[in-house]
Amino acid sequence: MIPDYLVLETIRKYDNISKCLSDVIYLSEKIGDSNVVSIRLPQKNKKIEFAGKLENLPSDVKLMDETSLVISLDNGNLIKIILSSENFWTLNYYINTKKIPEKQLIFQFQILKKICLDFFQSGNLQQCRLRRERGRVRCIPIVPIIDANLHIILATEKEISDNYTNSKEFLEISFDSLNRKGDAYLITLSETGFENNLYLKNIIHINWALARLSKPGITKYFPPEVLENEENIFKSGEGFLEQVGYIKGIKTLEFSCYLEKNGHLPGWEIYNLMSLLKKGKLQSGEVLSMIRVVFYTKEMADSEKRPLLDIGVKVFYQSDSTDIIEITE
Repeated sequence: MIPDYLVLETIRKYDNISKCLSDVIYLSEKIGDSNVVSIRLPQKNKKIEFAGKLENLPSDVKLMDETSLVISLDNGNLIKIILSSENFWTLNYYINTKKIPEKQLIFQFQILKKICLDFFQSGNLQQCRLRRERGRVRCIPIVPIIDANLHIILATEKEISDNYTNSKEFLEISFDSLNRKGDAYLITLSETGFENNLYLKNIIHINWALARLSKPGITKYFPPEVLENEENIFKSGEGFLEQVGYIKGIKTLEFSCYLEKNGHLPGWEIYNLMSLLKKGKLQSGEVLSMIRVVFYTKEMADSEKRPLLDIGVKVFYQSDSTDIIEITE
């Protein structure tokens, strides 16, 4: 399943709408768009019928006082312009993927990436992202900044440090590309995967690495919705949890966990624990109030604690004296 649209969303500083329209013309030329079908003025509830190139608008069409426009193109693409704050304009360019042969999407993506880089390097850019319209993957956590429907995102050093425990480790994540200008970064993901299953394959390990790195309570976990062609990707990876037993007195299910160096719990295993907690009952009928995972070492526990704590699982590790010590944050 390919998303219905790839949407380029920017917020950029312009002196007026005319300057913003210059960028729209630049975008449409780069993307290879053809003719305008209509221009809608939402504030005035008015529609201007016009067929032709945007740069050939008749001189009697006055747009200088407008604060929003919706431009429809004859290939199904759509452009929305809105004044979001003083001199900052939101420009959203909807590229209809149904009109693009699948093999050409990668080439089209490289054009969009180059546009984002041009905007990024030229400055006065408050937001820039390329997202999938009706193409979100719903079987991985929603991590801060890098949402599960994005191919390109602009992030500042402050946003990264506000949401993640270690900015250096964030920047070392295996993104497809990472460009820096001042205190901002333009991040690219899944340059060659647009079908939902290929997109998931390209980002699933990045997503879980970010979930482990995020600050407490920021990453969101919902019951996974796994499409048929995502099943093998979602369930990939060896499980590491060994069930120790059920402690009836405290209604607790205990697991032990040993990880090799650089090993991590696969996402499906974390979701299984979340599902057990939500049900509040084991298959055998016993009431379940708590799950605890006991790691062999503190290093293993520290590596895996964040997703587990975020979903309500208790995390412990074995001390040298064979006591178990809880990690709470």
